[in-house]
Amino acid sequence: MTGALAFLPFFACGIKVLLESEHIVTRPEYKQSWSAYDRVIQGVLGSYIFNDSAFHSHHSKQDNVPRFLLNDIVRFWRTMCVDFAYKQRKQGGQNWALRNIKLRMSRKLIFLKGLLMCAAFYKESSVSQLELIKKLYKIVTSTALEFVTEEFIRYGIDNRLIVQLLNSYDIFLGMLNDEDLRNHIKNLPMKEVYDDEAFLKARENANNYQQVLTQIFFYENTPLKEFTITYGVF
Repeated sequence: MTGALAFLPFFACGIKVLLESEHIVTRPEYKQSWSAYDRVIQGVLGSYIFNDSAFHSHHSKQDNVPRFLLNDIVRFWRTMCVDFAYKQRKQGGQNWALRNIKLRMSRKLIFLKGLLMCAAFYKESSVSQLELIKKLYKIVTSTALEFVTEEFIRYGIDNRLIVQLLNSYDIFLGMLNDEDLRNHIKNLPMKEVYDDEAFLKARENANNYQQVLTQIFFYENTPLKEFTITYGVF
């Protein structure tokens, strides 16, 4: 394996497929067909749901949280963080600044999608394993920013917080689309980043992004807070 997958253990490849893959349609007539992509996604989801012991017990309370899947999504996020440190050592700090900002923005958004995907059916009425796989598949095939935004609206999160989150991400995308700015941050020597105005602005924006997420997941009085404390922390 090469590139972003070079350091990732085998379990992370399945999670990466769920959180980052996209169905590429080469011919319009194949758009609605049962493709290899569909089979792979449902196969990965099935391996998590059908092997999750919580869905086999009829005697314990079931909150419809796919804990086996959630565990690997959290592991995937932590692995991305470890991979960042690994590349820092292997590359001698090269490209550190850009990778740091991407980890704190776009990579974190990927984790958010996975976390919210596992929270989506928290304390809903009981669903069968096949129904859950079908619903999870629909989430997998949606874009991360779209799904995260829709979930925050569904949870009744304050519109002001959602707008702040989207504004922060828009600023980040603007940085990536500005070729000169992107290259400037990318080529910054690691020892100089905290003296660089452009990096400090990008870092401040990432901090604002995190502050909004902290407020949403830990302080807003919604079922998402309860889910986060019960399943996302311990």
